[in-house]
Amino acid sequence: RQLSLVAGVTAHNAAISACSRSRQWQPALRLLAWMRQDGVTPDVITFSAAIAACAKGRQWEQALAVLELMPQSSVQPDVIAVNAAVSAMEKGQQWQRSLALFADMQQARLPANVIT
Repeated sequence: RQLSLVAGVTAHNAAISACSRSRQWQPALRLLAWMRQDGVTPDVITFSAAIAACAKGRQWEQALAVLELMPQSSVQPDVIAVNAAVSAMEKGQQWQRSLALFADMQQARLPANVIT
């Protein structure tokens, strides 16, 4: 008899956040992909942590791809997710994209904060 154990969203969020803190963007994205394959629904915290991992790894294109994946997954980006993406753009010297993201944020009526 084989026992199957699938971690829940909280465990995945903790693991992805740990990847982010250690600047490990590739494992963070693998975890995000695996959780979706395992039928675990990512939430805004999951996506924000994955975007932050990409930002810390200076992977602005990956950060943007994860941000764009959120609405496709029925998760609305919040100010934390957008700020993480803006940080990735800044680290990648993509100021034009950063400004476009800020404009999108305003259009979506997301409140900017001191970090934005």
